[in-house]
Amino acid sequence: MLEAVAIGYATDVALKYQLYYQEGVKAQSQIVTTLINAVESELDKSFLTLLATTDSETKLFSSELSNACRTEIDALEALYPEQELNNSYPSVTPSIRKANRRLANLQHCQQNQLNLVIAKLESLINGNIEGLDHLTVRQLYRRVLNAKIKIVETANQQLADVGTKLQAHMRAEGLSAIDRLFGSGSVEQAHSYFIQQAEAVAIDEMSRSLFGRPATERERNNKYFIIQAGYETCSRIGMLAGDPNFVGCTQYSWIPEERKHFDPSKDDVISRMVMPTRDAIKRFFLQSLDQLILNGWNNLHEEAWLERQIISFSEKQRILKKAETDRALVMRWLFDSSKEIVEECGSGNACAAWSSSYLAGQQLSPHSSLQHIASWYESNNNSNLYVHSARLAKLDGLIRSALESEWQANHVNSFYSYIFPGSFDLEKHAPLIASALNVSGLDTTNLASALPLAKSVVKTRLSEAMSVADSNGEEWLLTQIGDFQRYLAIVHNQHNSTGHFASGEVGTTTLFSEPLPAHLLRYMTLDFYHTIDGNNFDEYYFPITGEAPSYDACSGIVNLVT
Repeated sequence: MLEAVAIGYATDVALKYQLYYQEGVKAQSQIVTTLINAVESELDKSFLTLLATTDSETKLFSSELSNACRTEIDALEALYPEQELNNSYPSVTPSIRKANRRLANLQHCQQNQLNLVIAKLESLINGNIEGLDHLTVRQLYRRVLNAKIKIVETANQQLADVGTKLQAHMRAEGLSAIDRLFGSGSVEQAHSYFIQQAEAVAIDEMSRSLFGRPATERERNNKYFIIQAGYETCSRIGMLAGDPNFVGCTQYSWIPEERKHFDPSKDDVISRMVMPTRDAIKRFFLQSLDQLILNGWNNLHEEAWLERQIISFSEKQRILKKAETDRALVMRWLFDSSKEIVEECGSGNACAAWSSSYLAGQQLSPHSSLQHIASWYESNNNSNLYVHSARLAKLDGLIRSALESEWQANHVNSFYSYIFPGSFDLEKHAPLIASALNVSGLDTTNLASALPLAKSVVKTRLSEAMSVADSNGEEWLLTQIGDFQRYLAIVHNQHNSTGHFASGEVGTTTLFSEPLPAHLLRYMTLDFYHTIDGNNFDEYYFPITGEAPSYDACSGIVNLVT
């Protein structure tokens, strides 16, 4: 059982630290994007500064061209103010001379700006602008590209370092939690409790096999059964009072009671219930954690876990339903005197029902325990009376079956996790899900036959629970859905991923392998630019020949494809 706890905690730790890693991926992506945008912005500023036109020692950037003649435009617009239509007052219009003069001023300004732009373009074409010659521009782009590559490489290395540190932290956190668990004494207490419960069950089973009844409280405490009570027996016969005519027992011996002791070491189940060691649980935790780190989440495993919870719940319902049905049959044949049971049993004294006064005198009622009914049955079964004999014969098998069913029902309520390894009791720890299945209209005693529908019911209810989790609180969610919260966390974790996976690389682990987004990671494929030596750029750039260029990734040489 503690191994299952270790697996669950390994899953919790993996979820927690993978989320940290994913947040790190997003943070690094945002940082890289911001830095690359800043580099590109500075590049744009450099070009805009070099391409700016100069008028009267004032630099004019391309973005400002639309407002270069704003003064002339405003002067022309001032001649035509907005006026309301009114037949009583004629509209005000400027003189043709004034309008032509201001229009000419605007055209002169625009022509002047156009001349400046054309002159700048001619200088650019002729290579007369300092800083915009072919070689300098190539060097500038090279520095920008190398800066982007360096930014992405640095972020990628930081992610790798973060993943390594997170793995160390998650192992340390898990081992520390195990140390605290064993240090608190909870493991010893839980182990002792389960041993006591298992011994009580085993003693009860032993009593049923010996006497056909449950063990008494005294027998459970003493851990032995009295097979034969102690008694006196005559050990010597002789004359009584010295008279040979009177012969009798002259000495008595006490025969002690015969006991049958319960030996836990001979019980197969109890003998296998060994106290787990701290080191063994640590090894199991690390193995589970390493497996998750290496392989990540498997949706098939998670769906199988979900199905196991549903099927285990269904099996419990079947056991409880059978116990309820078997008890109802006992009560029917003990108390019912209706026409239906008479037709089933037959007429006559053999099928006669017991009177209510007799049953009350025996303290028998529909609320009586099966153990009390079984004790009453044992005391009346050997009466050899014809009256009630058919009912007693029927009750013989029904009581045995009901006692067995009741024992199984009590067992499944007390030892659910032992009976269904890897499952948790939905009715105790996920009442929201249990109630959803109970009101779904499905046969809860055989959900395996309608498993897809049952899964749909569970997932729908989980989705509804998540929609109100913020308002109801995390504590409410945990008490209502139990370990399904872990299932939801894994689903959310998968949805939270960027969708990329760096598989196939040496040393790659699935849990911490999510790289930067592809639009950023592509810069790391441009490592061949680092081989640029000096000013020899021609082999890396396209010649103006009309031929299509290509890059040979193996040789690092640009070949021309004709």
